[in-house]
Amino acid sequence: MVSSYHTSHLNYPPLDGSLFLPELVQFNAQHNSDVTFFVYDEPDSNDLVSISHSDFYQACHRAAQAIRQASAGADKEVVALIANSDTLLYQTVFMGIIFAGLIVCTYIF
Repeated sequence: MVSSYHTSHLNYPPLDGSLFLPELVQFNAQHNSDVTFFVYDEPDSNDLVSISHSDFYQACHRAAQAIRQASAGADKEVVALIANSDTLLYQTVFMGIIFAGLIVCTYIF
C-alpha cells in the first residue's frame, strides 16, 4: 500500500554540495526514513508497493555486502555495471557498489 506524505514533513538535505550521493541516501534514511522513495506495481496484482528511504538504504548496504564481502580487495577499484533490470534493482546495486568502497562505471544503452 502506498501512503501519501505531505512535503511539510520532509527534512531536506543541505544543497550546498557538502553531501555526495551516498551521504544524501544516508541523510534521507535518517531524517526521512518513512517517506516513500520508490513505488512499483506488484506483479500479477493491482497492488502498489512502496519502498521507503530507510528500506532503500538498508537494501543498498545488503547489496554492498554481497558485492564485496568483508571489504575484500582494494578500495576504489572500478566496477562496470551493465544490466538489464528494473530501476529499483539497478539503483540498489549502483549504490551498493559505492557503499562497498568501489567506483561504479555505468553504461546506458
